[in-house]
Amino acid sequence: MSAWPSALAIVIGVLAVVLLQQAPPDRPERPYVRNLNALLFEGLWDHWTTNSTGDLDVIYELAGSEALVGRTCLVTGASRGLGYWIAARLASLGCNVVVAARSGSDELALNITNDAATLSPSVAEKGLVRAVKMDLGDLHSVGSALDTLRGQHVVLDVAILNAGVAPSSGWKTPHGLEAALGINCIGNAYLMEQLLERGLIPNAPKHADFPRLVVVSSESHRTVAPLNLTTLAEFEDYGMAEGMLFYGRSKLCLNTFWSEFVRRSKTRLAVHGLCPGPVATSIASDAPAHLQPLIDVFMSSFQPSLKAATPVIALAASSRYNGDTGVYQHMSHRVPVRADAADPAKGSALYDKVQSIIQQALSQKS
Repeated sequence: MSAWPSALAIVIGVLAVVLLQQAPPDRPERPYVRNLNALLFEGLWDHWTTNSTGDLDVIYELAGSEALVGRTCLVTGASRGLGYWIAARLASLGCNVVVAARSGSDELALNITNDAATLSPSVAEKGLVRAVKMDLGDLHSVGSALDTLRGQHVVLDVAILNAGVAPSSGWKTPHGLEAALGINCIGNAYLMEQLLERGLIPNAPKHADFPRLVVVSSESHRTVAPLNLTTLAEFEDYGMAEGMLFYGRSKLCLNTFWSEFVRRSKTRLAVHGLCPGPVATSIASDAPAHLQPLIDVFMSSFQPSLKAATPVIALAASSRYNGDTGVYQHMSHRVPVRADAADPAKGSALYDKVQSIIQQALSQKS
């Protein structure tokens, strides 16, 4: 990438982040913001100072040990971007992959299979890829997808919860929830619990290295005000200037939930989370058309999805994490989640609130 596009991307990025941190004057409580610029450039620096495929030591480890051969993994949000390449990399390492997406087509499974065959390092016995339709914004859709998998006698060794949205304006899920909250937090919370409840993730022996569950989150959870549980489920409209704040709120909710999920878990399920860093994806695809060229230039400085998939797969399968649970990373670096996301009292209160939201959503007709 030449110097001028890189410089332009940085300028656009700084301006975008600064604008996204500004709250309208009638909402003074919103700018509880850490320096998102620092998070952005930390990720860009890591990307620019490593090779184009990332730290492949873990991939060679998994290829050499064949640790994933014959195992089964669920990857959500796998129709494109990060989820797609996580699924392809896993299949190249011999893992049987269930890709969950709103499309959930046989064509998607075939495309991932074909791309998996091009990746190196890999193993001789490639994994099988199948697709299932799942919309995390609709809890009835989540339940239906899991029933389909249970009917196929699927038992998971790994679940990677990658699906998420970054809306540029306020819109509602089928349950009337603000989309970022409803998909990124509530949908993922329901999926986590139902994977165990419906037996898709088994109750493993005490010292087993699997099963594992990996939650793809974001460092934007550090940039927003503490959660207000009283108004959490209330829909509030917003525009582009506040989109990142609602996205960050949803990720704070998600990190708080899975941290409490770890504390409450009575099984030998290892649960980890991470922010993959800045990734060149289409997560902002609903932004206005006239801004897409600028977003494309901005995204061109980010790491490709295949590179960003490496630390996700490390958490999902590497022996480096044997015996661990509750690990959170920014890219490949272990860091703690934000203090209030790790607080047991706040976690317990949020967990109960999420359960209430889920029950109310499920009471609605599909």
